[in-house]
Amino acid sequence: MRIKQLQDELCRLNSEQERLQIELTRVNREKKLIEKQIKEEKKSHEEKTELEEKIYQSMSKIVGSIKRTTSRNDQDRLILSVERMDFSEDSLAGWTQVMFITRKKLILLKNEENEFTDSVTERMTSFQLKILAKNSSLDQKWIRRSDLSTETGKWEYLGPADRLISCGGEAIVLKTESVQYSSKKSMAVRVQAFDPNLFVDDFSLDSFLVEINVFSDFANAVAPTKTEAFRNGRKPPKDSRPCHKNVLKHYYNIRFFDKIDDGKQDCLEHTIIFTPDLPHSLVVSSCSNVAKLKKSCRNQVLRG
Repeated sequence: MRIKQLQDELCRLNSEQERLQIELTRVNREKKLIEKQIKEEKKSHEEKTELEEKIYQSMSKIVGSIKRTTSRNDQDRLILSVERMDFSEDSLAGWTQVMFITRKKLILLKNEENEFTDSVTERMTSFQLKILAKNSSLDQKWIRRSDLSTETGKWEYLGPADRLISCGGEAIVLKTESVQYSSKKSMAVRVQAFDPNLFVDDFSLDSFLVEINVFSDFANAVAPTKTEAFRNGRKPPKDSRPCHKNVLKHYYNIRFFDKIDDGKQDCLEHTIIFTPDLPHSLVVSSCSNVAKLKKSCRNQVLRG
């Protein structure tokens, strides 16, 4: 009887050993897979960090060669800052008058024409507070949207003339070497200043919060299913990128924020790096050639 019990116990232990061996094999397999994923993630992170550093250094050289003048003042800067805001309600985008109340860090918006006649409050951004701290005469007074003055300032490029592709009112487009591909390849860099004071004085990236977005970090935007279209109103998913042969491909997207804008509420400058292998015949300094540039880029680079 005792022998039978011991034999049964031995069989149970053998079965348990086999089960544990199978479980150990599974755990080791998962462990190796996770270790491989960690290694790949570390490598990807290091490569991205290295790429972002190259982009940052390249942008430092580019912005160091750009100057511009502006005819706009602090009131214009405040009006433009309100136009860049994401409002709590879409209807507020139709504002016609604005008042800044610094002590409460609030903005009053008014549209006396149709949508809302009573003033509506929104939170002020740190950039608006910075301007009002310098110019208190704009505090607690109604400013009309139509008071925005016409910009008559000009861009100036201090680098080699053959690097200038286009120079317009809102942006300057330059040719630069690729930071990721072969040095023989080139890319177009479009620099747009949302705040008119940028590049007027000595400009340094160290004075700003710089956000670098790499094209490969985002999935291609695809047509939504009928269910998704019904739920989202056919809006593309967040963190997606347009991908079409007629759309210039953005490789890097760089945004500048004021140093005190920790929440990144107000983007002051937007740089897009796109389209490698620009034809040298299209390196021009006239805005009239932009359409020709885009057409050539579509035909020669982005086909397929």
